[in-house]
Amino acid sequence: MDEMQRAPLVAVLNTSDISRNILENLEEQLTTRVRQIVQDTVGDIIRQQISAKFNEIGIVGDTSRKDVFTLKNSIAHTDDGVFRDCSDIPDGSRSGIYTIKPDHSQGIEVYCEMKIDGGGWTVIKRRENGYLDFYLGWEKYKEGFSTFDQDNDASIYNNAEEWHGGWWYKSNDIYSILHWKYFFGEPDKFWEGLLWRTWKGNNYSLKSTIMMIRRM
Repeated sequence: MDEMQRAPLVAVLNTSDISRNILENLEEQLTTRVRQIVQDTVGDIIRQQISAKFNEIGIVGDTSRKDVFTLKNSIAHTDDGVFRDCSDIPDGSRSGIYTIKPDHSQGIEVYCEMKIDGGGWTVIKRRENGYLDFYLGWEKYKEGFSTFDQDNDASIYNNAEEWHGGWWYKSNDIYSILHWKYFFGEPDKFWEGLLWRTWKGNNYSLKSTIMMIRRM
């Protein structure tokens, strides 16, 4: 085959090479562009997520700062950082003995219940055995109780003497007495023991009782 006959074939081959190079170049450009689009899209998503997280952290931070401020404010109302009562103790604290200093009083040690119903309870009375006799006189109770030597209820009778225990008696119609005699077994008769009439009736002596207060 002479040179004149080979020329069209060489031209066709060269054209094929050029077309293949163009296609490969286009494919590479397309792949690069697609990759860039994907990266930009993912980047936008990540940036949005990061921005949202920063906003969330900012909100949490503000809340935490408010909580800290509230706690500091609460402590600032007491002298030397002593709590006014158990409701001033931070959430999540353990139940136990704490020193509190109510207004115009000396610091006293009390048991703070921090688990029941949100915590912050100052325990003012607990009975779980018969060790302490609650048939006490005026000096042993705060003003307001009816004791055997001070009749402060609305009844014409001395309920504290009759029921053998100081309590907030309103009249002779008794619904509860948590300061009466402690029974280790069943009461000897009706209306004896630690009673809560509307709950267990008047012939059931409770095994343990606890009285707590919390500032609203």
